Amino acid sequence: MALRTTTRTVAVLAGLLVILVVSALIGTRSFFVAHARGDQASYVALAMKLDERGFDEYNLRRVDIHLINGFAQYVYSEDEFGELLRLRRQRGVAFYDEPLFHTPPLFPYLLLSAHRALARESPHQLLADERTAAMRLGKGGTAQAQLTACLMPLVAGLALIVLTFALGSVMSGDVVGLLAAAVVAFSPAVLLAEQRVWADTTLAALVALAVLLAWQYRRSRQVHWLLLAAIVLGLATLTKITGAIAALPLLWCIYASGSRGPTWRRSLGLSALFGIAFLLVTGPWYEAVRRVYGSAFYNPQQEAIGVTHAYFAHLKTKASYTYLLGLPYQMPLFLAGYVGAMLGLRKSEWGGARSGLALWFVSFFAAMTGVTSTNPMLGPEQRYMLPAYAALALLSADMLRQMHQWGLRRYSAAAANIMAVVTIAVELAWAGWVAHQALLIDDVPTPF
Repeated sequence: MALRTTTRTVAVLAGLLVILVVSALIGTRSFFVAHARGDQASYVALAMKLDERGFDEYNLRRVDIHLINGFAQYVYSEDEFGELLRLRRQRGVAFYDEPLFHTPPLFPYLLLSAHRALARESPHQLLADERTAAMRLGKGGTAQAQLTACLMPLVAGLALIVLTFALGSVMSGDVVGLLAAAVVAFSPAVLLAEQRVWADTTLAALVALAVLLAWQYRRSRQVHWLLLAAIVLGLATLTKITGAIAALPLLWCIYASGSRGPTWRRSLGLSALFGIAFLLVTGPWYEAVRRVYGSAFYNPQQEAIGVTHAYFAHLKTKASYTYLLGLPYQMPLFLAGYVGAMLGLRKSEWGGARSGLALWFVSFFAAMTGVTSTNPMLGPEQRYMLPAYAALALLSADMLRQMHQWGLRRYSAAAANIMAVVTIAVELAWAGWVAHQALLIDDVPTPF
């Protein structure tokens, strides 16, 4: 029995290693493609500003762009306005001209840390012209030149895979964890986000880590795990403010505890302790925003930008049901996850792992659908749902396991195994095709 258990463990870990290696190899494509546009340029420019002037000048003012060997180098400017903002104004985007940038600073600080650790003497830069860089620097030089900017999203994507496996292992077993890790690893939105200098994979990994820590509290009843979960949730919120949505499934770990859980009075005390730890991490950022804008929840607006600028106009053409239909379009297995979420929200499931996963997914689904439907400057980009991908992948993997068990009862073991393998193979083939399209257009395509 011990030998069989050891063999099974080795096989599962080997499977996880294969998933990570394949995902990493796919992700290294990021080192050779152009990133000098949009949010990616903003993040690297913000890292440069933090490097040059610290948090006091956490904005996009005084940023010039030098084009050298096919790279856009972001440098501090003596011009109060700067070339970066001037170019964006020429393209009809004015809301970036603000004294304090509206997005929390953790991701730019991570980019800065990677830059100082690996390329301290190099400029903050992103590839702008692939052909010129390849001719002058070669593939190796091109990859090295923007390594520090591209490394963080890729590492965070790999961390998300490992954390999804860990969550599945402690909640439902190693097989579910491994299946869910594969679903996350090869989801088109994840493959796209880890190959772009975006904060979304970092956010998703931190949310998954916070849930894992809260689940450890639920199992052990040791309060330090809950405090660690609150701190990590604070870091997620300092990556993107939507990280705070994960507070609901984390607090669920306090209240949905059955007979083993604390009394309601103690639960309220633990919730207050959780809130205090969270505010200690995020409070300085919100206070800085309040001092500058008069409100801790400031959100920039630009009138009619959805009409005057092509990108924002494109976002507003997406229907409010984009997430509902777009998630299973990129990964059809997510339909099984939808069923799992509905089952998890039943009263009879309350307190079980599936109900916690359902709350995690539904919280982000409802919040992001509502925000992107009502905010005139946002649209339902699939990457905004990344913090809930681990939950949906775990629900989907658990339902696939149940369908396999049903097949074992109804048919032979060989037939049930063949159906499971074919399902997974078709799923991955379809996801690969969608991911290829996503990398071409910088967005996960949907036919709706």
